[in-house]
Amino acid sequence: MGRRDISRKRYAISDLIDDLRDPRNAIEAAAIIGRLHEQLGDFYFRSLGMWSASGKHIPRRRKKLDAALSTRWEEAFLDAWSGQRSKLIQLTEEILHPHGGLLFDGYRQDAPGDWRIRIKPASTNQRPG
Repeated sequence: MGRRDISRKRYAISDLIDDLRDPRNAIEAAAIIGRLHEQLGDFYFRSLGMWSASGKHIPRRRKKLDAALSTRWEEAFLDAWSGQRSKLIQLTEEILHPHGGLLFDGYRQDAPGDWRIRIKPASTNQRPG
């Protein structure tokens, strides 16, 4: 995973953590936690130079790699789904730390040119009204 990919993934995970610190309601919090499980799992495996995993395969693969981390991971996510999010925030910060930690300040990613809307300039040949 290149520097650019790491930054992009760190920013996306940081944004989820920021949203998780103050979700609008329980449904929003649950959605954020689910998304974070996928993105943090992907980041964890890819940052180790491994193929990624998704869904139910994240805990299975992680447990084979590091049983202690797996236990803390499961506890952090289960606590988060029950409303206690501090362990999940701490775990996320720990996983991102070797790569620079949470990322907000100074991060910028421009949209590809073909995503931009082309606006036609106003006509200068307008009839006086």
